[in-house]
Amino acid sequence: EMRARLANICQNADYIWAQTFHSFCARILRYEIDKLDGYNRNFSIYDETDKKNVLKKVIKANELKEEDYLQNLLHDISSYKNANLSLDEYAGLNSFRPNFETNIKLMQDYEQAMKQNNALDFDDLLIKTLQLFKNNQEVREKYQNQFKYILVDEFQDTNQVQYDLVKILAGKYN
Repeated sequence: EMRARLANICQNADYIWAQTFHSFCARILRYEIDKLDGYNRNFSIYDETDKKNVLKKVIKANELKEEDYLQNLLHDISSYKNANLSLDEYAGLNSFRPNFETNIKLMQDYEQAMKQNNALDFDDLLIKTLQLFKNNQEVREKYQNQFKYILVDEFQDTNQVQYDLVKILAGKYN
């Protein structure tokens, strides 16, 4: 809808990136992910079903019951990523939870399996792009130079990672 509106009011609308955060990040990662250790440009994007299947395999490999862990793991993985925390930081904040060490082990196994599969879940699209911008000055400056103006529709609905992405991108032109 936004792209159609832009085409009606702007001659060069084809050059404007009008996307969701996730599609924006996926587009950048298709060009730049090889600058992150262990990934290449042919990465797969796993949907929620794929994510659950990886988690089920991880749970089974650890000889645990799926019904005891799956839902908590889905929640925990999205929680730590959307809060822009490392797994260690998230573990520290949740160490009071019963048997949380097991969850952390399963989450580590999940992340390892995803990397081995050259795969990203939806939350990874944002996190990996943010890591790329923070850790690679050349890539960060390339995209800061590309985007002089940034508009975020419904900015009040952004999470911490999305906010950090916009803040970095807007860093050159404020």
